[in-house]
Amino acid sequence: MAGQERQDSPDTVYRFGDYLLDCNRDGLSRKGEKLHVEPQVLLLLCYLVEHRHRVVSKGELIETIWQGRVISDAALNTCIRSVRRALGDTSGSQYYIKTYPKRGFRFVGPVNESGQREAAKNGPASGRAGTSRADGIQNRRAIGAAVLLLLFLTGGFAWWAWTEPNDDATLALSGKPSIAVLKFVNLSDDPDQVYFVDGLVEDLITSISLNRELFVISPNSTFRYAAGDVDVDKIGRELGVAYIVRGSVRRTDNRVRINAELIDARTGATVWSERFDRELVNIFALQDEISRAVAGRLAPEIVTAKAEESRRIPTSSLRAWDLYLQAKALQAIVIEENQEEAIRLAGLAIRRDPEFAAPRALIAKARGIQFFHGWTTNPELTLAKAIENGRAAIRLDGKAPAGFAALGYVFRLTGDETRALGHLGRAKQLNPNDAGIRLELAHTLDWFRYHKRALTEIEEAIRLSPRDPRLEMMFFYHAHILFHLGDYAGSLAAADRMAGTLTNDTWRKFYHLIRAANFAFMGRKNEAMVEVQSARIIAPQLSIASMRKRFEGGHNHPENRRVWLEALRKAGMPVN
Repeated sequence: MAGQERQDSPDTVYRFGDYLLDCNRDGLSRKGEKLHVEPQVLLLLCYLVEHRHRVVSKGELIETIWQGRVISDAALNTCIRSVRRALGDTSGSQYYIKTYPKRGFRFVGPVNESGQREAAKNGPASGRAGTSRADGIQNRRAIGAAVLLLLFLTGGFAWWAWTEPNDDATLALSGKPSIAVLKFVNLSDDPDQVYFVDGLVEDLITSISLNRELFVISPNSTFRYAAGDVDVDKIGRELGVAYIVRGSVRRTDNRVRINAELIDARTGATVWSERFDRELVNIFALQDEISRAVAGRLAPEIVTAKAEESRRIPTSSLRAWDLYLQAKALQAIVIEENQEEAIRLAGLAIRRDPEFAAPRALIAKARGIQFFHGWTTNPELTLAKAIENGRAAIRLDGKAPAGFAALGYVFRLTGDETRALGHLGRAKQLNPNDAGIRLELAHTLDWFRYHKRALTEIEEAIRLSPRDPRLEMMFFYHAHILFHLGDYAGSLAAADRMAGTLTNDTWRKFYHLIRAANFAFMGRKNEAMVEVQSARIIAPQLSIASMRKRFEGGHNHPENRRVWLEALRKAGMPVN
């Protein structure tokens, strides 16, 4: 029972985002302010957090929270909605509570767990790998290793438990006029419209990004800030930008009202603000109108304020776009069920508008993920469908980068170096401000042993998205690239940066392995052995043989594999 388990660890306190959860004494609080939640809601939240390493079935929740009493699905769903509401979450965003159709629910947000109540009260845990490593290993169970390895290899979304940045932390401004578009506030009556609002803002960021004279921060970093966050000076310093765009969206029936403003982050002054009230059929023209207005207000700093090419309206069907946004939100969380459901929704979008390119690109990426991860009974057919949909996306809209990026990813998995790099290079050319494309390109260049070029791309990806939820992945690739370039001190420095972003045992394992490899080639054998031992505490099955077997069938450069295994052998990794 949940209550019995909590009695076994009475001092356990959980921190996630701005929230502190003390299941035994203080309940749920946010930024030091206690939140009122119903007892059953608190019990449900505690149970999901305590069992966050797995999906919890509806039956188990009913047995535990309602003591086996017969209740309807509606009652359980109402309680789940209450938990989400308390956390500012929705069924659309599912940042904290994830629904697994026909299986149950799971708490998926990043959690810092403390056994000492006072330590939790004193502030967020540092997240450094060197602090309480053994406790962290014991207290956190890994998410399914295959899923996490896929996140590592594909650039999927693994939300990271970032500590609150120091108020003095400042990133240098780019040489170009720099801008960050924050999450817009959802003012719609339906809180589940968050996916619509976020999708609209992501498209707006893409539209602004097409202006090559601007330096535009990735939505993966800007969306880490709460909608409506008013501390633009702090955000500007943390992201290294001079300008901030923020706003709100209200969607009612067939109309949408958007309030947007452009703020000088250095002074807090509003440079421009406007209200847009339009029919939803004109939503894409509205995005371009806002984009042009933002660029126009920055014209004094811009050599030319016009994007290289005008953006093609993606679809004339609002329903197709809505289905695509739902699919996109699901596909970003790389688990088997989500990929299949995203493909289904994208297929429905295509039925609504067969000329809509974006869902084709989404299907290509999802099929590639299924192929890589083995989530298919017919790998050849899955791969063929991935390539077919990627090519269709490009044929329908050759100016959109998504189709090129998806095909680049798929061709990397097949070992087709020329096509992988060619498609990703074109995607980068179409949108040089997309951190995800830069990350994928860096990974692919690293994969085929073009390390110097990979270094440039990974550094730009980090610069474009300094608060990215994939930052642990970015720092690992940075360290991995520097390792293969023979810059072992630089690689260790990148690993040190990685340490502060670690969220799960898969990434902790790779953190220790990259350190072990560097120490081995630096002749620091004792330190290398310590890192190998730390990695094997997390994954006891680790050996040269197991890693070599994992590499079998892979299409990355054989010299990468040879150097990596040689370093780990020198570090003391057991052969079998």
